[in-house]
Amino acid sequence: MRQTPLKVFIHLAKCGGTTIDANLRAHIGSRYFLCERRLDRPELFRHAEAGFRDIDVMMIHDGLFHYEKALCGVEAEYYAVFR
Repeated sequence: MRQTPLKVFIHLAKCGGTTIDANLRAHIGSRYFLCERRLDRPELFRHAEAGFRDIDVMMIHDGLFHYEKALCGVEAEYYAVFR
């Protein structure tokens, strides 16, 4: 079980998400997960089955992603950048 809330960054198009992604990769490394396309979904489901215990921050780059289903029962904090 997680000790701290999972931080979820919602990547909105044209709002600096690519820059934030690069910084998260550089500073958090393997504790960061990017779900950018459907090919990333199996890894997302593996993280979900493990209770997201191996990651601290994740970014979702899918405007139609169903957060309420994928993160059901997981304490999470959500972040987004608007410009």
